[in-house]
Amino acid sequence: MNYNQLLFTCKNTLRVTVCEHTEEPVVHPNTEVTGAAVSSRRGSAGATARSPKISSLFHPLERALIKKDMAVLATVDGSIYCEAFTKTEVESFLYHENTFYSKRALEDPYGSEACLLCMLISKVIQKTAHYAETAAYLNVVSNQFSTLGYVPQTDMAALCDCFYYDLKDDLSTAGMSSDIVVKPFDSATKDLVQQSIRSTAMTAPREYLEAAGAEDFARFISNMFSNVTFEEFKGKSSTGGSLVRSSFLEECKKGTYEIGYEWNAEQMKRIRDVSFLDEFIPNEAFETLVELANYDLNEVIDRINIGKSGVEAIKDNFLNAIIVGKPGTGKTTTAEAVSAALGMPIYTVKNSKNTEEDTYEGMTKVVSGSFAFRSTSFLEAYEYGGIIVLEEFNLADPGVMQGALGQAIEYPFILTKDGYQEIRRHPMCVIISTMNTGTQGAREPNEALTSRAPITLVMEDPDDDEFLAILESKGNDKKSCHAVFKAYKAIIRYLTDVAGSEEMVMQVTLRHCIGALKLMRIGKPIKVALNSTMIGSLAIKDLALSREVREAVVETIKL
Repeated sequence: MNYNQLLFTCKNTLRVTVCEHTEEPVVHPNTEVTGAAVSSRRGSAGATARSPKISSLFHPLERALIKKDMAVLATVDGSIYCEAFTKTEVESFLYHENTFYSKRALEDPYGSEACLLCMLISKVIQKTAHYAETAAYLNVVSNQFSTLGYVPQTDMAALCDCFYYDLKDDLSTAGMSSDIVVKPFDSATKDLVQQSIRSTAMTAPREYLEAAGAEDFARFISNMFSNVTFEEFKGKSSTGGSLVRSSFLEECKKGTYEIGYEWNAEQMKRIRDVSFLDEFIPNEAFETLVELANYDLNEVIDRINIGKSGVEAIKDNFLNAIIVGKPGTGKTTTAEAVSAALGMPIYTVKNSKNTEEDTYEGMTKVVSGSFAFRSTSFLEAYEYGGIIVLEEFNLADPGVMQGALGQAIEYPFILTKDGYQEIRRHPMCVIISTMNTGTQGAREPNEALTSRAPITLVMEDPDDDEFLAILESKGNDKKSCHAVFKAYKAIIRYLTDVAGSEEMVMQVTLRHCIGALKLMRIGKPIKVALNSTMIGSLAIKDLALSREVREAVVETIKL
């Protein structure tokens, strides 16, 4: 295999070109360098402040430019996959969403050097204005090597200095420590990279392929990388980590999965605008529902176009799904995002212990002294098409649900409108039921009904990175998000490890974090915001425990 070329690729955003081997030395850590520029972010102006901060960043750059034994792929959002080659092994590294994945511990110089290079490329790839000075010096270093065959010490020292202070300032602004989170580069991480390459989220422009002597992307990956491969993907579906889901979301924003169906004027008002996806953090349930609905409904539309209708148009292409999860995990929001991605009207039906059949069938009421029929959200979507969201359907009496919907959501697709008039399910109707787990008042749903919804998607709590991304997507600054998240995690740990109350953990959710951030935006101190949201929610169930958590966690935590 040929590893003699380094490619930093990301759809024409950055490329470092290598030249013939040279023994010209580059600057080493602790080397006295005079005449080098320093970062404009330095706070002091003394004599010592004019000496550049030399880091081990030069090591991976030396490996890349001179030894030519590193190869890198990148995505537009700054995720970096890197392979470093030695005489005996190939090491894989991934920098993704502020986390570094490596088989080596960060204390290992080899691992920390690769981490620095990945972080540097990530910041430049994202074209973050914060790193404009660093990006400028990286360009200088690249050009100097291309023209001179080596990197002048002053330029390398300036690059190290600017990157050090830019990164330090950025982490401080975000409320993060200077410690870098390191996780194992395991099979799951490899799958994430593999799927990203497969979906071309990590790709290379044509000129890079030609420079690598590869006729196509598959050959390029084969030539440049040992631990990942490329298999052409024949279809729109892509599963895997959030790196791939981000690419899937971009396809949704472009209208790739929009259903080509003509809705009436009233239904058009119920379609979530595609801009809804701008602040939506994608999850596996969203991706699955979009792809399933897109597949089923396009099959239905093909039959409609040849004159089929009703049950003949539906056949087996109907979608009944259940989303299960804790409160605040985004079940209803996910359904609304599906509406935006598919361009379908959405109707929400709230269920409770008082829900009756007329919630689904409609009802006749006395209006101005006369009897008049009143439709419902469920009935409108069932009759004319759209996404129906049955919120917390397990709160309703199972007998009522079975009686009203038993024959409605599956063949023969019959609902008794107003209690007597039989109508059929519209071919363009999608039914998504949501249910919380472990909440007060919840009942075990009727098995005969749940069997009619074979697609059951479990929404777990978002991981730490996704949790923070959701908080930041609401327009909150990073520092506040990290502080509130830190408090949230501390409260959850206390409830679990000290109080031993899994039930009370259910009382503190993502929604309370968002509520606390909203209070902070109007000027409330963070501890007041926490007491008015998370602690207040605990007080609803157990006043004594809420006081205990407030004193043990909120009053003592450093935020």
